[in-house]
Formats: sequence, structure tokens, C-alpha cells
Amino acid sequence: MNNLQESHEGEVDPILTTPWQYAQIINNQLTCYSQQNSQTDAPLTGLAFPTTLNIQNNTEGSPSEFARSALEALREPLETGTITIVRAARRAEFPARFQLIAAMNPCPCGYLGSSLKSCRCTPDQVSRYQSKLSGPLLDRIDLHIEVPAVSAQQLLNSPPGESTESIRSRVVAARERAMQRQGHANQNLQGSAIDKHAELDATALKFIYNAAAKLGWSARSTHRALKVARTIADLASSETVQVVHVAEAVQYRRGLHGVA
Repeated sequence: MNNLQESHEGEVDPILTTPWQYAQIINNQLTCYSQQNSQTDAPLTGLAFPTTLNIQNNTEGSPSEFARSALEALREPLETGTITIVRAARRAEFPARFQLIAAMNPCPCGYLGSSLKSCRCTPDQVSRYQSKLSGPLLDRIDLHIEVPAVSAQQLLNSPPGESTESIRSRVVAARERAMQRQGHANQNLQGSAIDKHAELDATALKFIYNAAAKLGWSARSTHRALKVARTIADLASSETVQVVHVAEAVQYRRGLHGVA
């Protein structure tokens, strides 16, 4: 997942990769960075999409599963946009600002919460499976979306959704609104700049106070939810972040589907 590609219009397009071996590459960085032609020699930028965010255990695991230590190593670049490698008397820092999109099953069998097929996992199996993703890692993922399975009838008879072109125009307009307001995207807001540019009205501020307290959010979770709410407001062409925008952002941090 190296470099960026230029589109024919002169815009920079991020590379999308499905890194089946990405976990091993990260481990190589942290343990023995000696490969001159490694995929990580170049700046790590673009979109990373590990399509099966499962965790290897000590005795078995398919090639599509990732070691927990490799996933935990993503915490630094997700937070800082860099990877720092320290070996002996040398220290090297590499750019690693990428967008992580990951998918995983809710349980070992994959059917927890499904309306189409019963889950055959025990509560203990589900708990152990989900607990392998640490809270600090989940804290650094802005949007947690549950995508339920759909029936064949829904799949084949659903009306067309909004076109990509329409969505893109709204996203471009929202990003431009953020750039004009603060000079960079909402994702790059830090510290007091979040409070300054979020511009929550009184009802929205009270709502996020209550949500953070009830859900036990960390400071990082609260700030990330605020930035998501600011983006939702920009998509709605709203100058201020209102309670409806905060409520939608809260829905995107509900976490994994637990055992009923």
C-alpha cells in the first residue's frame, strides 16, 4: 500500500489494498526491519481493508487471520500517522497516514444476531472471540457499523440506492466547508480546536455529556465522536453541530454486537 496515484484530473487517489499479509509486514517492521525491498519502505498511505479482522490464537489460524500483536501495532499509526522503529542506536520514522476499513464476524460461527440462521456459539465463545480486539484499538476506529445479512429477496428486489456521483458531490462539498472553516479536514482537529470548530449547541452538548458518561467513553472516544458529529453537520450544510448530528455520531460507536 505504497504511494498515491494521480487521477487523470490531477487529483490524488489513494490506493486500496486488501492486506492479507499486512500483519506480517507490520511484525517485520517491529522485529527485524532489514528487508530493503519491503512494501513498507515507501510511505504507507491510502486505504487498508483487512476483510477478515479475526485474531489468530496460539495453535491455529487461517492466512486471512491477523495476529493480535500485529493489530495492536496499528494503534500508533492510527493515532499519529507515523510508524516509529527503534533498533539499537538507530531510530527511524515513516509516514503512515492511511484510512483503515476493516470487517469481522461477530462470533466464531458468524451468525450472532442473524435473523436468517441461528448462532451456534456459546456465550463464553462469543465473549472470548470479541475480547481479542482491545478497547484501545477500537477507540481509534471512528465508525463501528453492524451490517446484517439480507435475504435473497431483499438482495434481488431492493430499489437502486443513491448514486456514487451524488454521494461524492456531497462529500466534496462537506470537505470544502471544513477546509474553509479551519484549513484542514475534521479528522485533523486536535485538542481545543475540536471544541472551537465543533460549535455544539446547548442541547447537543448536554446529549454528548450524557452519552459519554453512560457508555463509559474515554477522552479519545469522546473527541472522535465530536469530529464525526462535526462531519455529519457539514454533510447537512449546518453551521452548528445539533443534537441530531451528535445522536447519529453516537450510534456509530455502539461497539460489537454482544450476547443477548
